[in-house]
Amino acid sequence: MSDIMGLMPLEDTIFFLRRWSNALGVGVSEIARRSDMSKSTVSRILKGQEKNPSYDNIRKIWNALEEIQKERLREFLSLDRMLNRNIYTVSPDHPLKEVLSVMVSRDYSVVPVVDSGGNIVGKISRKFLTKYVGKDIQFISVGEIMEKAKPSKVKSTTPLKEIISKVMEGELVVVEEKGKIVGIITWWDILKALKDSL
Repeated sequence: MSDIMGLMPLEDTIFFLRRWSNALGVGVSEIARRSDMSKSTVSRILKGQEKNPSYDNIRKIWNALEEIQKERLREFLSLDRMLNRNIYTVSPDHPLKEVLSVMVSRDYSVVPVVDSGGNIVGKISRKFLTKYVGKDIQFISVGEIMEKAKPSKVKSTTPLKEIISKVMEGELVVVEEKGKIVGIITWWDILKALKDSL
């Protein structure tokens, strides 16, 4: 299989799922139960031993981990712990292969796409990119495949429950103060904050 600069590799998707399950402290048995798959199949996929795993099975594991993550969110998480002030953004003309490389190296789950005025016009997410596993992305730009739905906007005074709910629904929430973006929150930021607080 070609490296990350030429393809959206299956190995990277599996590596991400394995990191995610480890961060949550979830075992194969629980993932299998939630995804309605056999333990042996889940184990082989997460270990990279399953030859050509189906998109459906990868999606089932993803959905199972997402469900577990929702259940483990804690009320004592603070906005400051979740807020990512180091915002990495890309333009629609940006090469997708470069964005993917940054997402993997920096553990980003979602990257905002901005226009020339700095306005968020879409996003690129790992969840969305699972559709491109094994496909050639050498000459694809971000704008060709980005999700164009604009992210939810909240303030620092917005109740935490509401912020978390919006993140889980849309993957990306922008926090604004006086009309200026002060940070973003993704479900990966929530997971990191949750892990640090346990």
